[in-house]
Amino acid sequence: MQKKLLTLYVLLISLVFTGSSWGGEIADVDKAIERGEYDRASNLSIESEHYLKRLVLSAREKNLSSSPLWQVLIHYKPTLFFGMESQVDSPSFFLSEAGKRDPDAELMATLASFFSKKPVGTTEYEPQCRFPARYSWLKEMLAFDPAYLPEAKCDKLEEFAKAIAAQSLTVIFPSTHPNSPSSMFGHTLLRVDKEGQTDETRMLAFSVNYAAMIPQDQDMLSYTVMGLSGGFYGRFMVLPYYLKLREYGQIENRDLWEYTLNVPPEKIDFVLKHAFELAYSHFDYYFFTENCSYHLLSLLDVLYAEETLTSEFDFGWTVPVDTLKALERRGLIKDVRFYPSQARLITGQRDVMDEGEQRLALQALDSGIESTIDEIRSRDSDSQVRVLDLLTEYQRYTKVETSEETVSSKLNSEERKTLRYRSKLLIKSPKLDIQPPGPRPDYGHGSSRIGVGTGEANGVKYTDFLWRAAYHDLLDPSQGFVSNSSLSFLDVTLRKTEEQDKVELQKITIIDVQSLEPRDSFFRNTSWHSSVQLYRSDLVTDPADNWFFVAEGGSGYTYHLFEDKDDAWYGFVDAGVKHDHSRNAQRYSLFTGVSSGLILEPVNGWRVNLNGEYKVDIAGYELDQREVSLLQSVAINRNASLRFQLSKVYEDGLRADKASVSLFIYY
Repeated sequence: MQKKLLTLYVLLISLVFTGSSWGGEIADVDKAIERGEYDRASNLSIESEHYLKRLVLSAREKNLSSSPLWQVLIHYKPTLFFGMESQVDSPSFFLSEAGKRDPDAELMATLASFFSKKPVGTTEYEPQCRFPARYSWLKEMLAFDPAYLPEAKCDKLEEFAKAIAAQSLTVIFPSTHPNSPSSMFGHTLLRVDKEGQTDETRMLAFSVNYAAMIPQDQDMLSYTVMGLSGGFYGRFMVLPYYLKLREYGQIENRDLWEYTLNVPPEKIDFVLKHAFELAYSHFDYYFFTENCSYHLLSLLDVLYAEETLTSEFDFGWTVPVDTLKALERRGLIKDVRFYPSQARLITGQRDVMDEGEQRLALQALDSGIESTIDEIRSRDSDSQVRVLDLLTEYQRYTKVETSEETVSSKLNSEERKTLRYRSKLLIKSPKLDIQPPGPRPDYGHGSSRIGVGTGEANGVKYTDFLWRAAYHDLLDPSQGFVSNSSLSFLDVTLRKTEEQDKVELQKITIIDVQSLEPRDSFFRNTSWHSSVQLYRSDLVTDPADNWFFVAEGGSGYTYHLFEDKDDAWYGFVDAGVKHDHSRNAQRYSLFTGVSSGLILEPVNGWRVNLNGEYKVDIAGYELDQREVSLLQSVAINRNASLRFQLSKVYEDGLRADKASVSLFIYY
């Protein structure tokens, strides 16, 4: 009997101390959570009876850290050495110290953090509210018990969702504009549309945009270097759509294409929760890879985690229009709409006016409306409406064009006078039917190009192998692209001549930009071009004695030759530097010169470029160079073209006659 009582006593003592131990271990977990030590809390929970233990074990049993959706939420991508690393570069985005490279550690720390009220980083939000997409998904996967893990009340998040009132998502593509480095390849952003939204109220919707944080005083050289090397932070921002559009310096010249996505309304909430998570973090911004369009896709990846949209761009560059093509291939585009730029609207208004009305409008713009109002009033009411409507639009356009920073909403004296006279005409403005300039941008050719060609220069026959990284030149198939502008990046030519058995580098164009904006009495545009290239000259027969480096640019004017035609006559005053690198000498020449040419498209798909240029030295070695060329291209289809070239080059007493034909494939 005494032996049995002793055994029972020992058992009771054991239970008391064991319970005390469990209580202590639970307290240790809670203390770690309270201090924000989420890695330690998740590890301690395994030896306790804390509810966190059940969540950790269940998450590991279900292998949630390897789930495609978890990896998309944290933006993990495979590394070269079979590991994982998040593209997010903001430390506060990770709740585990190892979270940037360890999906499992980040998931366990995230679970631990959901028990905490401690604000994350410099924000005011506790973890459940700071990471609502993570919380929503993990709650669904692990069936959180609110008795042990109460759900936080996230007032700011609820206000955010209520203000946005999302019903659908639309990707916005402002067309390319070579006069702005940040818009050369175009841009994409996401608009969150409300139920019952109209064309008139769409400007009041919210937008989600990813962009580089660039200081206003950034010079062009450091801008380029930092943009190529990831020196800028990239951030997601949620702003009213109309404010976002105003941030584009050239938005008044850029048509808008709107691609409504085929996303069910019930899934949009999850996208916006993830956008909220990203708004307080940053990525390193790279112009050609992790740019605006890439990370817009990375946001949408939460909808397509099994086969992400960004996977198509992980091992190359990201051209914004190519991301639209990726959306189209997935069947995600439900509807496409075109909205003309203000410049195109003004052109449309002008096209329905007679010469007298246009003359009056120009006179009012140059001398003020008071100088012409009597003559305007002498015309019939419809004519007065056309003149005054054009004046109103053009005054607004010039205010935006000439403003370096924020555009004032206040009317100036001329605007007030014009609107006062217009208000006296009780006639509704006629609605203009402005058609798109051509097929939508995602119907254009592929942004990369490969080709093969054959030709003869100075009696030497050759075969060329050609490749261009991006994007479009003046002779490429024009459908889907802005007319008479070009941007070529990394355009490489390899050549094999009949006299040599090996293939050698013939030419590499690092960048070549041409902006041929037609000038007229209303739009006094300036055209320009710039290029940097390294090449072998066809004037020299010895390839080893044959390298030239040229960086040049020019400014001038472009004019249309025919109305309603995609043509241009251009003329430039040029300047640049040329480095002659030969085995006998290395020498430089600073040069100036002129160039002029014609761009024609007689029929759809047949483009012609006649070009002439003259260069003369102003310092350095003597240079006297003249060149005349005729180039033609014929589009076989959207992604294939034939190109023909005839040219004569004269330089320092030497002459070269060249002829070639090339086949290009775009992808």
